[in-house]
Amino acid sequence: MPKSTPAHKTNSSKGELILIEDVRVLLFRKSIRHSYIGIHPPHGEVRVTCPARTSRAEVVAFISEKLSWIRKHKYSLQRILPETPFKFQNGERHFYFGKAHTLNVFLGNHRLAYFHPETDSIRLVCREADSTERRAAVVYKMYFSKLKEVLTILLPKWCTRLGLPLPQFQIRSMKSRWGSCHTNRNKIVMNLELVKYDLSLIEYVLVHELVHFKAPNHGPNFKQLMTEYLPDWKVRLDSLKRGIKS
Repeated sequence: MPKSTPAHKTNSSKGELILIEDVRVLLFRKSIRHSYIGIHPPHGEVRVTCPARTSRAEVVAFISEKLSWIRKHKYSLQRILPETPFKFQNGERHFYFGKAHTLNVFLGNHRLAYFHPETDSIRLVCREADSTERRAAVVYKMYFSKLKEVLTILLPKWCTRLGLPLPQFQIRSMKSRWGSCHTNRNKIVMNLELVKYDLSLIEYVLVHELVHFKAPNHGPNFKQLMTEYLPDWKVRLDSLKRGIKS
């Protein structure tokens, strides 16, 4: 079994640092049943969340079994994503529906962003003096439009399958949620960042929120309905937790 260094005690909100071989892990203890691992951008930070009473030996064993997986996905993330925040400059790699695409920047008198299938790239037309924020706004305008198109197709399909009236939906940036459901207003909200993820993961979040119209919490009834309508929902949820976009 790989050796680990003694953990550095830190504030519980920041996690506990463990070093196993060449892998630095932030450990968080919570009131949950199972342990899980996440690889987080932009630097491939490894976070492990485990049940509060899990022993240190059990934590080390759990991480040790996953070292190959951790190294593989940490490398993939670091290879695709930049070490610094995006500047929306030529040659950067940006995720779009589960794949990393090269951003090609063209200078012009108008502002436009679109996906170019022939070169498998995202094209951004902007002015030379445009700031990073202005360029980002143009790209995110495209993101918003394309995610809206996808949801406009998926929403009626799943409402029919679930026997639900068509709710209103909103797309906006959210820091801590992939989506939310407001049953009293017959409305769901989807995170704009989902446009960077595979369609199967977008579909999972949508179904998750729609099922809340039938089951308001995450109890047995909710899980039963999710399994009935989306049998592999746990696999999709695991991908979201791990930060795997494809």
